[in-house]
Amino acid sequence: MDHCNLTTKVVKMVAEALRDNQSLQTIDLSHNGIHSVGAQELAKALKVNRSLKTIDLSHNSLGVGDFEGMIQLAKALSVNQSLHTINLSWNHICRKGSEELAKALRVNQSLEVFDFSGNNIFDGTQKLAEALAVNLSLKAINLSHNYIGPLGAQDLAMALKVNHSLQKIDLSSALIWGYGAEELANSLKSNKGLNLIDLSNNNIGDYGASELALALEKNQSLRTIFLRSNCISSVGARSLALALKSNQHIERLSLDMNNIGCNGAKELAESLKVHQTLHTVELNQNNIHCSGAESLAEALKSNLSLKAISLSNNIVGTGIMKLADALAVNPCLKELSLSANQIDPFGIQQLANALKVNQSLEKVDLSCNQIGDDGAEFLADALELNRSLHTIDLGSNFIGIKGAKCLAKGLKANRSLSLQMMYLSLREAVLCSKITSFDCLDILEKHLRSGMRSIDLSSNEIGSSGAKALADVFCTNNRIQWFANDVLEIRLKQTGVDIAELRQIVNSGGGVDTKEVNILIQI
Repeated sequence: MDHCNLTTKVVKMVAEALRDNQSLQTIDLSHNGIHSVGAQELAKALKVNRSLKTIDLSHNSLGVGDFEGMIQLAKALSVNQSLHTINLSWNHICRKGSEELAKALRVNQSLEVFDFSGNNIFDGTQKLAEALAVNLSLKAINLSHNYIGPLGAQDLAMALKVNHSLQKIDLSSALIWGYGAEELANSLKSNKGLNLIDLSNNNIGDYGASELALALEKNQSLRTIFLRSNCISSVGARSLALALKSNQHIERLSLDMNNIGCNGAKELAESLKVHQTLHTVELNQNNIHCSGAESLAEALKSNLSLKAISLSNNIVGTGIMKLADALAVNPCLKELSLSANQIDPFGIQQLANALKVNQSLEKVDLSCNQIGDDGAEFLADALELNRSLHTIDLGSNFIGIKGAKCLAKGLKANRSLSLQMMYLSLREAVLCSKITSFDCLDILEKHLRSGMRSIDLSSNEIGSSGAKALADVFCTNNRIQWFANDVLEIRLKQTGVDIAELRQIVNSGGGVDTKEVNILIQI
């Protein structure tokens, strides 16, 4: 029931139904402008309902105007012992409302997930922290996009020193700064419960990163740490890298949108050579150039734990050659993201050669590079031999009709290929030839026969005649093998396709059992 613009009268009817219903477990009432009056009605229902496990009340202006709605909702949570998850994010609840909810959290023993993000908390963190110190049921709390600040972080740190049941805490975009990160880091040295912490977009800098690194040398429970967009340079990266050498528990590290540069990448690469549990590293947009990419590539040759690495929005340059060499021998990596790295056809040729022998990679993102038709041809040759890839993103790569046909040919030649999705949106109107109606039948038939079920043909001159050819491909061609519950997704934005005409053809069946094949058309 989200985004329904529910009136107060309708909300009251829903609340009355919830009072009597003892089977419904999940309800989404987000984005409805329920306000304080609606919150009061729902509170009455929550006091007696015993079946509801999850309720989403986000984006409802519950704190706008008087606070009676939040007061009653908090009282309901004090007595309700069935709810496991409640989302109260983006409701302008502010300090008064947060203090009332804190009272409820002190006594409620059923809530496990509490989302309180985006609620304009300035100085109401203390009461919430005091509640966390005694609450034993919460497993995850989201306080992101609030004005928690260093002092609020200090309050939460005190709670984390005694609370060992909380497993996940999101404090991203909370103005914590370096001092707040230091306070939290001190608590992590003794905390035995948290396995995930998100401190993204807090400007903790190298100082905060270094303090967290000291905590990681002692902490044994954390598995995932998000430090995106925190003004961390190679100095902070070095501290974290050294900590990883002694901490063999971290499984995922996200440093996206920092500035660790080549030196930071080199430090992390040295850690990857000895770390045996880290399976995901995210280094998107970090000013990593050739030498940094080469160092990471060298680490990939010996690392057997890493499953995914993201290097998008960097400039790896000739480092792609070393990365290709690593992929040729690495037997474990499953996901690789190299979007927006200015990779040219020559670099793609090296990568394609690696894909011919690599049998572990399942997902590769090469979007927003400079692959062109020549690069597409190299990849097509690789697809004839590769047996592991199921998703490849080639969007925004100056690939024209020649490159598209090469890829189609490569997919056709590989009979055992399990490729499920290929994004091949040809959006460069000037620099590449556009696909026309005459090309639809040939290209799409080959793609669909290979087993692929997601195709993006946006911004191409397909037109009405192309729509008919398109419909013929997936409706009347008996050479395409369909399976029960198949989902075919076709994106046709800015193509001149007559959507009404296309849907009419699809709805007529045309040889396809529409009960088995779910065809999604996006215009």
